[in-house]
Amino acid sequence: MAEKIFTVDKFFGLNEAADGTTELKLGEASKMENFYITDDYNLKTRPGIRRYAGSEGYLRAWTFFSGKHEYLAAVRSDGEAQQLEVYRNRQLVYESKETEYYNVFPYNGKICILFWPLNETGNDFLVKFIAENPDGSVYAQDAEIPYCPLVLSDCAPSGGGKEIEPRNILSRYYYVECVGDGVAVDFVLPSDAVDVQNVFVDGEKVELNGFSEDTHTLTFREAPRENAQIKICCGVWNDDFQTVRNRFLNMPYTELFNGATDTRVFFYGDGSNLCYYSGTPAHGVGFYVPAFNELAVDFSSSPITGMVRHYSRLLAYKPDGVDAITYEPVTLEDGSVIAGFYLRPVNRDYGNEAPGQIALVNNHPRTFSHSSIYEWRISSSNYRDERYAKCVSQKVSKTLAAADPAKIAVCDDDVSKTYYVFLNDESGTVLVNRYDLEVWSIYRSKLTTNVLQAFPFEGKVVFLREGGLYCFDPDRNF
Repeated sequence: MAEKIFTVDKFFGLNEAADGTTELKLGEASKMENFYITDDYNLKTRPGIRRYAGSEGYLRAWTFFSGKHEYLAAVRSDGEAQQLEVYRNRQLVYESKETEYYNVFPYNGKICILFWPLNETGNDFLVKFIAENPDGSVYAQDAEIPYCPLVLSDCAPSGGGKEIEPRNILSRYYYVECVGDGVAVDFVLPSDAVDVQNVFVDGEKVELNGFSEDTHTLTFREAPRENAQIKICCGVWNDDFQTVRNRFLNMPYTELFNGATDTRVFFYGDGSNLCYYSGTPAHGVGFYVPAFNELAVDFSSSPITGMVRHYSRLLAYKPDGVDAITYEPVTLEDGSVIAGFYLRPVNRDYGNEAPGQIALVNNHPRTFSHSSIYEWRISSSNYRDERYAKCVSQKVSKTLAAADPAKIAVCDDDVSKTYYVFLNDESGTVLVNRYDLEVWSIYRSKLTTNVLQAFPFEGKVVFLREGGLYCFDPDRNF
């Protein structure tokens, strides 16, 4: 039997089939590991891996732009406290140590940090912003307490009053404004008040005679004058407050959205179908997440596993579907305007099963659902269309069939047009899709196991694992 010799001018990467019967075209391979497809469809061994920065104990990391530079912020634990490290060009430019960092996220060209300070004796955490100076240096603003909202105004000594703002999830403190009658020394505060931080009468701080937690009553040493303007800072610490705040503190993921702008922060990922979103202070400054700013993606009880802004909508993914959240201001009877967010169904067959692992590829979200990678080619219109979800992973279906969605970490490198899926299996499998060429490859390494996050940074794909920050380096051989 005569032998046939084929010449392969172009390599088209991996093409698996679950049943093993794929008819490969010339240049495809049913098995191929640790090779990379170049721009002109040649084979090249995959890039090497090197440590980017840091040592052990890393928990989470984020990238952001400020000024003219890109920054990487990472949190690691030494078992007793947590340390925040900020890098630029592989150089450590800022570090601080606190008891615990709850969330770090880019916000208005800065990085916003919510943390519990060292040696804290109260029941509040603090907010800090890090940004770049015009000369390129990095500065951190002094830590500040979250916004303390004005909850009630025009209160009589016996209580009551006009509701102004909801309480802040981030702070257990809020203000109440009362009006003196020239006689009363006892003022009844809201039923959730358990202590009083300070009291001002006509702008002057005054000393109190006492406060009863049982009756929620504040007692002055002498009656404030008639029509005196009294401002009281109360503290709340009850089961309802703790339940809401503990849920919020267990939401590790954020997304910026407010219709066509990115002025609100949405928090999600505690394993429920709820999310919270930030608000705008009406009587001061500070970071504010109103207790009523809660949104339930409740077409089912399954958890929110991803949120991504897409055009003027926020797509909310769950394992069993996806909704589009739209922003529409609502005018109340008194003429005031509040934010309104509305849910519209997009798909009830496919969603996202890998928590927090959604990447925008050519402005199309990619998610993991039903053991496959789906690309959501949604237009700028709002109508529902089941054809939006396109499976793009047929060529690696056999490998993905064994993937655990709870372990997956994804990353899109828009510069090289390459999408990475870290499976975090025992072999350290990484699926690599050069989507501009429509080819797939597989990398495997001991250093690509236990990957918590991956992201493009300073021209490289950096990934976070417990042993430190690593990156694929084209200048280092495999």
